[in-house]
Amino acid sequence: MAAFWFDQTRDIIKNHIIATPDPNVTVAQECKPLPIEMVVRGYITGVTGTSMWHKYAAGGREFCGHTLPEGMRKNDRLPTPLITPSTKESEKGKNDRSVSPQELLEFSGVDPALYAQIEKTALALFARGTEIAGRAGYILVDTKYEFGLDGAGELVLIDEIHTPDSSRYWREADYAARQVLGEEQDYYDKEFIRLQLAARGLNKFGMEAELAKLPGDLFAEAALRYVGVCEAVTGKPFEYEIGDPLPRIERNVREYLSRRAA
Repeated sequence: MAAFWFDQTRDIIKNHIIATPDPNVTVAQECKPLPIEMVVRGYITGVTGTSMWHKYAAGGREFCGHTLPEGMRKNDRLPTPLITPSTKESEKGKNDRSVSPQELLEFSGVDPALYAQIEKTALALFARGTEIAGRAGYILVDTKYEFGLDGAGELVLIDEIHTPDSSRYWREADYAARQVLGEEQDYYDKEFIRLQLAARGLNKFGMEAELAKLPGDLFAEAALRYVGVCEAVTGKPFEYEIGDPLPRIERNVREYLSRRAA
């Protein structure tokens, strides 16, 4: 899915992809990562204590330098997509923090002109993602982008893009009715598991010990949701495989390297 999105956005910004010789393998250009995450939000939502909705529900109206309007409900669409950047903490045990652009510049040391380019690019990527996801029947709720510099100092999109691991997705056909009824939206991303953890009072999101307390069928359901988004967005059937994928991966990588050496 990331490979699909990189291909669909390469006219907006250069990315680090060189080849994908196997569905589980990316051959990428080595870049110098920038110590920032560009989070773009189209809706006010979230279940963790650091989320925009959590801050808003507690009475906060300022978030990452933006003033939010009164009277919003969880999962309402924002008046315009907002960039809410996050620090990229390198120290083990420290969590990334949502900050204002000014705080981010002070933290990261990124040149203001380069940051302006990153902001413009992130909004363009989100607009493209919104458009393509919408054609597939999904809402791209929010996402995050990571950038780096190549050997020539050129800005490059790195890591991954618009997968259910880095982005929230809702079904467009269900959205309006659920909002009218005051129901939680149905998530087709990792928020599905986060909500299951929260419902059971397990609040250490993503921790292995916490996840182990969930029933196995929830993970199967999460996988099916990921697959459903992937198939709808890419327009291609998902190729299932049972068994150890390592022999296939090794074979495909060997063949790729042989072709490059030839």
